[in-house]
Amino acid sequence: MSAQPPLTGAEHVDFRGRRFVLGRTADRYALWDGTTGGVPVEEFALSIEGWGRAWQRYLLLEAAGEPAAPAGGAPYPLTVGQILGGAFRLWGRHFWGLTAMSAVLVVPTQAIILSLTLATVRVVVPPGAPAQATVPWWMSVITNLISALSFALVAGAVIRAGALALQGRRPSIGDSYRVVARRALTLLVVALGGGLAVAVPILPGAVLFGTWEGTSPSGLAVGGAVLLLVGLVPAVFLAMRFLLGSAVVVIEGRRGLSPLGRSWSLVRGLTWRTLGAMVLAGLILFGVFLVFFAVVVAVFATSADVVSEAVLKRLILWSGISAAVIFAVMLPFVDLVIGLLYVDARVRKEGLDLDTLARETGG
Repeated sequence: MSAQPPLTGAEHVDFRGRRFVLGRTADRYALWDGTTGGVPVEEFALSIEGWGRAWQRYLLLEAAGEPAAPAGGAPYPLTVGQILGGAFRLWGRHFWGLTAMSAVLVVPTQAIILSLTLATVRVVVPPGAPAQATVPWWMSVITNLISALSFALVAGAVIRAGALALQGRRPSIGDSYRVVARRALTLLVVALGGGLAVAVPILPGAVLFGTWEGTSPSGLAVGGAVLLLVGLVPAVFLAMRFLLGSAVVVIEGRRGLSPLGRSWSLVRGLTWRTLGAMVLAGLILFGVFLVFFAVVVAVFATSADVVSEAVLKRLILWSGISAAVIFAVMLPFVDLVIGLLYVDARVRKEGLDLDTLARETGG
């Protein structure tokens, strides 16, 4: 067999076809003419979108030729930085469509939660002290449950939209929610099952910590705080392992609780990088929340000398409206990060390519 011509700048070869070679240089995806070697005939950005263009161009040039199996692993494993950067680019490119897709559920859900909160909040004004607002524990459980189920459906819609965008297909609200409607029950089962599993390690500590009343904590409350901190470790671990369940439902169409098992196997070995990506995405979301709520609190702090019951309820109202706006705008970014983590995990473990993704999403 004759020696293959050297490929100038090639650091990794992903596919070698009948004539053309698809691989990577130090900072670009590249196509070489495998019969002549030398410098790349075309180069593309080292990003998930760049890979999509390089792959489609490779298939076009190869035409009837059948590409060889990947050399040395998956075609485009991503770093955490590339996952966040890719999510930002997809989010910016489809900003208004994704915001509307999120707002369809987030706005009415947050309106319901805000109404329930204002209807059940108890405002206590101690003598000589500012007003304090408390909500019954059972109402907190109900509002958190409503919010979690709504976010699960939004995640399914946005992840579906992101998968289409990666293929160069135009996502739409109608398409995403048609898929979500067919799989809504499974999405809710996965959200509830995963949420309960995550809650189990922290529930004992939360219950004991809830016994704290007054200014000085009791022994039970202190023990509850310790148990709560200890339980956070397995809770975070379980949250990361079950994180990709929604993506499994909307992309692969799995039913029942099997998406949780599938997510567990995909994240195994990638838990730390998954946690790192979600921490960074969460910090971005928290930063936006902090700015919005600081503005709201500053407005009310300057408009009233005394924090009365009326002022406190207006603060709750405007905080709820701010939360609805922030969630509608920012949730798609977080969900796109989850979608790219799912794609990356399958690339690393199964050699997922865009053709397979297209088949699974009906392309």
